[in-house]
Formats: sequence, C-alpha cells, structure tokens
Amino acid sequence: MQHSEVAQHCRTTLSPIMIPPQCRPPMRRLMCNHRKHLTTSASAHCRPCMPTKGRPPWSAGRKLIRTSIFKDDEIYLDPLQIHNEEPNKTNYLNRASPNECVYTRSNVGMNAILINEKYMTLKCINQLYKELRNGEINFTKRFTFLTSISNESFSHGYNLLHLLKIVEVHQKGKNKKHADVLKKILCNINELSYLTFSYRKPLIVYCNGSVRGSGGFIPFLANNSAAYFHSSYSYTNLRYSFLPYGGISYVLANLRGSIGFYLALTGETIKSADLIWCGLTKRWVAEECLELMELTSESQLEVSEQDANLLLEEHFLRVPKMYSLKSYEEIIHDHFKYPSLMQIMAKLDASRKRTHPDERVRLWAEKTYQQICSQPPIAAHLTFEIMNLLRTHKMELLKKAQVTKKLYNQMTQNSYKVVPTTREEVSLAELKFAIDSELLVKALNMETNAIANFISCPDALNGITSYLVKDTDHSFKCSYLNNSLLETKKDIIHYFLFYKNEYEFAVRERPDISFSSLSALDRCNQPCGAYDRHFYAEQSKRWSDDYLEDQLDEINRLAL
Repeated sequence: MQHSEVAQHCRTTLSPIMIPPQCRPPMRRLMCNHRKHLTTSASAHCRPCMPTKGRPPWSAGRKLIRTSIFKDDEIYLDPLQIHNEEPNKTNYLNRASPNECVYTRSNVGMNAILINEKYMTLKCINQLYKELRNGEINFTKRFTFLTSISNESFSHGYNLLHLLKIVEVHQKGKNKKHADVLKKILCNINELSYLTFSYRKPLIVYCNGSVRGSGGFIPFLANNSAAYFHSSYSYTNLRYSFLPYGGISYVLANLRGSIGFYLALTGETIKSADLIWCGLTKRWVAEECLELMELTSESQLEVSEQDANLLLEEHFLRVPKMYSLKSYEEIIHDHFKYPSLMQIMAKLDASRKRTHPDERVRLWAEKTYQQICSQPPIAAHLTFEIMNLLRTHKMELLKKAQVTKKLYNQMTQNSYKVVPTTREEVSLAELKFAIDSELLVKALNMETNAIANFISCPDALNGITSYLVKDTDHSFKCSYLNNSLLETKKDIIHYFLFYKNEYEFAVRERPDISFSSLSALDRCNQPCGAYDRHFYAEQSKRWSDDYLEDQLDEINRLAL
C-alpha cells in the first residue's frame, strides 16, 4: 500500500484521536475566548481552524482544554491576598470537636499546645499536664509553645463556679471528703505548676490576652514566658475573697523590691511591656509568633539541641522602652517593705495625709490605701502573711548559700539567657534553680494548707458568690467577718494559716515515659514488682479526663 493510500485509509477508518501524528491534517490555532470556563465545548464564538482541501471538517463536539487562569476569572485567587490573610489558629488541630479544653498541632521540631478555656477545669489541667509531659520526652520536639486560642484571655484561674459548689457543700455538711476533693484538685494544680517551673526543654508560654489571679502561674513560671502589647495581668483572687494557689504567691513574692506585694494587695493591672520590666515575663514576641515558629521549627532538628535552643532567639524581639512603674518602684518599696500589713497601712495613711513636695506620692498613697481597704480583710491578711514568709525564707536561703547582692544580680541577669554557654553561667543557673525550687515548694505547701483551712470560713463562700453575681439582677454587697481591715484579730489569722498543716508537696523525678505508653508498658512489665504496676495504674487514673468525676457529680447534686 502506497503512502497516500495509507493516509486515506486512516482518515476514513480511524477517529481523530487515533490518527497518527504524521497523518493528521495541518491546522491553524483556534481563536477562542478561554476566560470563562476551564473546559468548554466548541461553539459559534470559536472559529475552528480550516482543514486543507479534501479533508473532513473539524468536529464541533471536540473539547477545548485551557492551559491558564486569568485575573478576571471567577476562580482566580490573588496570592498576595491569601498571604496577607490573618491565619486561623484552629487550622490543623488534633481534635475536630470545638468544645475540647486543650488542642495540639502537629509540627516537626515543635510541640504546639492551645488552651481553649478561660477558667480552667480539672479536665483541662490534666490534659495540659499530659501534653506538656509528652512534649518534654519526645525527641522530635525541641521546644514547646503554649498559648490560648482566644486573643482576649489566656487564663483566669480555676473555674469559680466549680470552686463555689465545693465550698458551699463543705460548709453545709462539714464533711471532710468534700474538702479532700478540693485538696486533690490543688495537688494536680501543684504538679502542673512544678512541671512548668522545671521543664527540661524551652517552654515558651505566650500571654495571649488577659491573665488573672492564680492563672498566672502557668505563664510566669515558664523558662521562656512571653508577652506582647495586648498582654495584661492583675491579681484578682482577693476580689472574691480567696487565697493564692498554684505557686502564684512565689511568683509575686520573688519580684524585684516589693512590686509583687503591691500587685497582690491592690489588684492593680499591668499591661504590655510592664510585664517584662517588672519581672513577670522574659520575652517579647510578635503577635504572629506561633505561625512563624511553625514555619521554622523543622530546622531545629538539623542542628544540635543547644544550637536549636539558640535559634529561638530569632523570634524574641527588642522590648519597648516604656515602663509605667519605673518612677514608682522606690515609693512602692518604701511603703511595702514592712513585715506587717498593719505597718504598711500605717505608712500609707501617713503618706496620704502628709504634704509632699511631689504631689503624685500623696495621690498614689491615697489611691493605694483605698484599694487595700476595699479588699476582704482575712483573705488580704492571709495573702500578705504567705508572701511575707516566702520573702523571709528567701533571705535566709540566700544568706545560707552565701549569695551576695552582686552575685544575686548576676544570677537574675543570667536567667534571661536562652542557653547558658559557659561553665560559670551553668553554675549560676543551677544555683538559682536550687533556691527557686525550694521557695516554690514552700509556697505550694503554704497555699494548699491555708486553703484547706480557709474553705471553712464564711468569707470564702460570700466572696465567690458576690463576685459571680455582681453583674446580674441578684448582685449584693458582701459582708465579711471583719468589715474593717484594721480590726482583724491576729488569732483569726493564725487559726486559718497554721492550723493542721497536713499537706507536703513531694518533688519526684519525672520518668522519660509518655502517658500514652503507660498501658503498653504495664503489659510488658508483668515480671516486675507489684509496686510498679500499682504506680502506673495510679498515674493513669490520676491524670485521666474523668478523674474525680463521680465525686464532682455528687457535689453538683448536693449543691442544687
């Protein structure tokens, strides 16, 4: 068969798709508008190419495939607009339910944890503890980043409604088992507090919004606590006549001078860079720091662990040079350095009545005096006594360790470094950790024992109730046992502070075992002693999501 005959056979017997390339007729380029659809059918507005003479016309049913998208297309997406969109923190979470307490996001080299509760519950505390523990021992996670989903608030402490029910049921029945429920909750809070304080990896806790009351122990105990312009803190426990917990008394008592006593007794709110300059936080980070760290976290695994920690410095920004308490620090320390709250009130009273060359001192003393007088008397005295005991114990430890003022300043400055690089810096860090660890343990013991005694006081029940209903139609002005702060008897203070100190926090070495591995480890550990098996079972039960669920349900029924 000749070449011309083969071509004629292909044109008459084969479909256009089956025609070999060398036998297809030459065609001109289509003049078609491709701006409406990705795939369109040939129509009148499309001028098909004209076949050569003697060849069949072009099929009108052929599909025309476009190869590009234009800016006026409906499906066109501007890459710059997508790049500038505000990223959503809820993307790529490990749980699909919107009602979870704690979320995580899977990242290479980074453990990201997001809190979804303004007021923490026991379930939230347990989940947060487990996620922090799992991130601490995971060798693919070089650091942990903890923040909240909401930009309005980070943590306002334990749920007040749950706390109110426990106090109310306990005061009604005087049953010790209800007090033990609160004590077990405080024990878990103390464990979470010490875990945050002694975390072995860089723990960046970003104060995303407002932090209130004892909820500050989570960010302020971290080795890399961070803040931004919208961050704020105020100690609000006295507003509902309650005592500090979670180690927040250690945080406030350990601040420079007497700033912590001023913040605790007045409830003053500090914001923005003041959190860093007063010593509550250490790092200044951008608002979008979570997304930036996620993009660069993979590089953490490409270098050594120490170098990976140094890479975190690129996310820490220069702190703005604005500090609202700078000119008041000496004034605050001059009034709050006394070992008794009555002496502090006397000093403030004298300053507000005296004529000063600087009028702002008199105005500050007047405002501070009125703020402290408006606080619940017994709770204010107990809070001051706890913090004053910590301040005294700190001075004893420094004297015992022969730490001079110059050496202590070096220890404080060294604590702001991401990683100690010299032998001297390592020694300073270890010495500071030993002193702070003993102070924190003492604070946890005093707080827990004081609360265990204080929940029998009517002031606790009245204070929490009035605080919860203050903005409702059922609001009322709370009355306390001693309405005047200046008339509170010392025997009442000592009764609530030193009566039956049964609790003692024990520091235990944390094993390099994740909670998700406890069940498998228990099955593989049958030949070992019964103590190990009992330990694994108790740990799994204590940190489960339904821990104390039956006891709390019983309290809810009795509180109705």
